[in-house]
Amino acid sequence: MIGPEDDLSTLIDRHDHLNILRYIRAHKLRESQLVVAHGSKLFGIVYDENDNVDDDDNENAVVVNITGGGAKSLGHAERLAALEQLCVASLDVGNIRLAEGCLAAITAAGAGGANSNSAPLVTKSSTRYRKLVGLYLEATGDYENASSLYRQLLAENPSNSHAAKRQYCILAAQPNKQVEAMACLNEYLMNHPGDAAAWYQMYQVRLSVCDYEGAAYCLEEVILACPLDSNVHTLCGEAYATAGGLASTKLARKHLALAIQLNANNLRAWYALLSASESYLEEVQKLTTSTSGGVGKNGKRVAEEEEESIEVAKELIKLAGEKLVQVYKGKKMMGIVERILKESSESL
Repeated sequence: MIGPEDDLSTLIDRHDHLNILRYIRAHKLRESQLVVAHGSKLFGIVYDENDNVDDDDNENAVVVNITGGGAKSLGHAERLAALEQLCVASLDVGNIRLAEGCLAAITAAGAGGANSNSAPLVTKSSTRYRKLVGLYLEATGDYENASSLYRQLLAENPSNSHAAKRQYCILAAQPNKQVEAMACLNEYLMNHPGDAAAWYQMYQVRLSVCDYEGAAYCLEEVILACPLDSNVHTLCGEAYATAGGLASTKLARKHLALAIQLNANNLRAWYALLSASESYLEEVQKLTTSTSGGVGKNGKRVAEEEEESIEVAKELIKLAGEKLVQVYKGKKMMGIVERILKESSESL
């Protein structure tokens, strides 16, 4: 088993194929090339070079034979987990033949060895196997059959989040079905509101159609899942700042300030904080000089209502300027930074 002192590089140096796969699974890493390389060695995968397959000299156009290799002594559960991992990774890197070999090994009778009478790891009717088949169909471009399979899985179990997410992925992969994809993702989020990854995907969708307020809302949901992620707060602040308006620019400042508090070296957040604070002052100026005379909700002038916040914005501009000067002092970028700060000082 993996010890507390073992990391991925150590395991790679030791050529510990089994524990490399275990480590990647345990830490939920997307290291498909590593999984394919070490999984192939673990299972002693043999490519039949005599197979005459016309596939434009594609190196993957060979028959895969999973003989067992160093995995012969693996238990039922470990062997199945490793084969599933290898199957998904092979699809990720486009090695369709390897994926086919993994699917065959998972359901083949006597999977424990060539002369074994052991039962298949899973049956072809099992949900676990059909999930892999769905991914295989997607990878080969057979979206119709993949979608039909996922609909069947959802009919059997409406709470099957994997099948619901893959339905969206199938639609998103087709340029002429983007509207249906957005509706599908929206329905998924209504049924699975706690899925942070889906909210982040919706953020990207809203961003692609220039719905910045909607994008910011999606990131607020992501923040509920990872409140200490400086990068997410930065993206949220940028979305609010781009949306514009007095309230949005104030929210942008708050998120960007928190991003910096979480990571003082987040230069993107420093630049965005500078810009958002300037945008806030511009919004105040617009409302002050508007036809309504700049009167706010409480009957006071906007400049009076926002007096404290205006001072905060000015201090933030100064603070961001000092930080950027400190970072770029003596570097080639200093001239550009000075010009940016000169323009910012005009709003103070």
